[in-house]
Amino acid sequence: LVTPTGNFENAMNRAQENKDTTFSRLKETGLVNFYYSKAIAIGNEGIYWNLFLTVPENEYLKDAYFIRNFSIIAALIGILLMAGVVIFTIKKLNFNLRSISSGLDGFFLYLNKETSETKSIEIKSNDEFGAMAKSINENITKIQVGTNQDNELLENVKNVVNHVGEGYLNKRIDKSTSTYSLNELKNLLNTMLENLER
Repeated sequence: LVTPTGNFENAMNRAQENKDTTFSRLKETGLVNFYYSKAIAIGNEGIYWNLFLTVPENEYLKDAYFIRNFSIIAALIGILLMAGVVIFTIKKLNFNLRSISSGLDGFFLYLNKETSETKSIEIKSNDEFGAMAKSINENITKIQVGTNQDNELLENVKNVVNHVGEGYLNKRIDKSTSTYSLNELKNLLNTMLENLER
């Protein structure tokens, strides 16, 4: 900010060149005023008058201050909202990943015969994790059904073999499974029993 009266002299000199001027001055009260000098032609003699307009800088910049403050507050609110969304999303992703991991761990325990049952993965969202959990659950159910059928067939084979060991050839293996090789074994054993009985 420049305080000397030279601002007015400079404005008057520029007015003679038909140029407008703007400057700020610090008043004795401590307030800053903004000045605008407009060159006005008088007649056709090339003489210009100066029209000075002044306004307190804080009033002149009131809208700019409001926009600045509003922008800062809006930016802070936006950052907080984005941080909240990011934190919520990360927590949801972690929960979904833990659910899938836990479900797969339980399924592997079931496959390794360390437990007799397995639980479905509980994810009800419609995002990629929900689709993944649904697909895994469908495959776990298929494998569980197939494993149970295999176990029932093998238990049936043991019973028939024990019955044959007691000298009876009239029992047959009646359980079935989706496993091709076990079904083939069942058919071979039943054919062998029929031949032996005959």
